[in-house]
Amino acid sequence: MYGPAEVDTRSSKNTAGTPAGGRNRELAGQILRFGVTGVLNTSICLVILFVLNERYGVDEWIASFIGYAVATVHSFIVSKFWTFAGQHERKAHHQFIAFVILNVIGAVMFSTGVHLLTPVLGLRPGSLVATAVVVVFNFIGSRTLVFRRAAE
Repeated sequence: MYGPAEVDTRSSKNTAGTPAGGRNRELAGQILRFGVTGVLNTSICLVILFVLNERYGVDEWIASFIGYAVATVHSFIVSKFWTFAGQHERKAHHQFIAFVILNVIGAVMFSTGVHLLTPVLGLRPGSLVATAVVVVFNFIGSRTLVFRRAAE
């Protein structure tokens, strides 16, 4: 009735037996968890920045670096065990290195985007556009490179 490359459109399964909607639900769940993780990480970063700078007088460059570093470690842990949970191809220390590299690239992209877009759009709109680009970049990089699932 159906050849090996044909899909039975009357059911939610393709001929290989993989639920067609399963991947979409998994992706949607990862996107939602990625967003929640991002809100938590931003909160952690900003709280550390404000407390260190305003309460303890730590220079804003140092306080922001510490906040960003702590948030990055938190993000890695939450991403590994919740956002992209499962059996991964890479060992944890390789994942962490790749995650840090991905985040450094994202930070450079963000700063560059803000620098280039601010004269055209203004600081706040330029920052929002740069943020949107980097969020997509980080999600795709995290899902496909850092936390790529092992073949099941």
